[in-house]
Amino acid sequence: MTPIAVTVDRKDLRVALSGPAGLNTVLELHVGNDKYPAIIKEVQRDPVKRNVR
Repeated sequence: MTPIAVTVDRKDLRVALSGPAGLNTVLELHVGNDKYPAIIKEVQRDPVKRNVR
C-alpha cells in the first residue's frame, strides 16, 4: 500500500489518541468506500507550546 498524507482536525486527533495506547493507537481511515487501518508516523508540534499543529 502506498503511504497517504492526511490532515486531521486537532480536536478529533486528541480524542482518538486519548486512550491508553496514545500515539500507538490503530486508527481506521475511511477513503472513499474503503476502510484502512493506520498508525501515526509523524506529528508536528509547536516548538514553544508543544501543541499539535
